[in-house]
Amino acid sequence: MVGPGTGIAAFRSFIHHLAGKKTQMHLVFGCRNETTDNYYAKEWETIPNLKVLTAFSRAEDSKVYVQHIIKRNMYLAKLIVEENSVIYVSGRAKLMPNSV
Repeated sequence: MVGPGTGIAAFRSFIHHLAGKKTQMHLVFGCRNETTDNYYAKEWETIPNLKVLTAFSRAEDSKVYVQHIIKRNMYLAKLIVEENSVIYVSGRAKLMPNSV
């Protein structure tokens, strides 16, 4: 799942529905700032079958977006290609979906 900003709202139901089941979930979440915008961090820590990768676009000198995190974690491509995983993208439909 790739959910930058408010796009995360659509995935919370997926995450809670599959929490604790055999399905391994990977979430690439992006927001501006870790301390003020990462609302569900503590909630996600309680879900054992969820791996969260984060992008904070205002935390560093250069902006880091979800597409950058995906490129840094190429194992995600392996999951899609070799294990027939599904990718869901939710969020602002400007440049992000094509970049992902």
